[in-house]
Amino acid sequence: LFNYILIPIVLALTVVLFLWAGKTVLTNSWPSFTRLASIATTFTIGGILLHIMVTEHTVGLAKFYKRAYPITALVILAFEAWALFVQLNKWGLKTEEYMFGLPWIFALVASVLLLAIKEKAHVPIVVAFCALAIVAVFPFVDYRSMPVRAQSSRLERLLVDQGVLVDGKLQPVTKAPSNAVRESVTVAVDFLANAHDVKLPSWFNKDLSGDAEFKKVLGFEKKWPVSQDAVSDGGGLN
Repeated sequence: LFNYILIPIVLALTVVLFLWAGKTVLTNSWPSFTRLASIATTFTIGGILLHIMVTEHTVGLAKFYKRAYPITALVILAFEAWALFVQLNKWGLKTEEYMFGLPWIFALVASVLLLAIKEKAHVPIVVAFCALAIVAVFPFVDYRSMPVRAQSSRLERLLVDQGVLVDGKLQPVTKAPSNAVRESVTVAVDFLANAHDVKLPSWFNKDLSGDAEFKKVLGFEKKWPVSQDAVSDGGGLN
């Protein structure tokens, strides 16, 4: 099953993925961040599991796969890292990026371990998986509180720069900021207003999610971006 079906399929998919990644970079026609994350994460995590399952296999194709996979995985991870960087640079850390980042870190650690110590990497890989699973639910760095802190800090910087947040208090401005700033503020406010069971800044009021309250308190109207996907919006190599 592994030597004559799964490994050939994965190797063929690897070639296709490399061709797709190359076309994406060359044409700057990036897919949505969600789609890219799901494809790349499935490939890297699935490949690691297959690598572990064929540890004892000595057939030529299995040996080739065990040597080649960690290298190909690192290339795909670099591809993913750029997309994640673009997304974070545009909108900051939200839950989606957090849940993409943890598997990315795991795949990176696992690939490096497989490349460096080969079969001996299996136990450290399991340890890394357990450690990251704990991180995802550990207070202060868990999947809920960390994105909220990141968005709170980002929103605070934006409002301070625009003169909306002064000495810990919100005051409306008379001149609306640029469209890019309004979009960033709108997205951050919406994310924080929909956060539950987490600590929010003392100056933030969830009523800001309402259009009227938003304009009354901040002094300008909301502006929603066409998309919150910075990757597919042409951010890939811009």
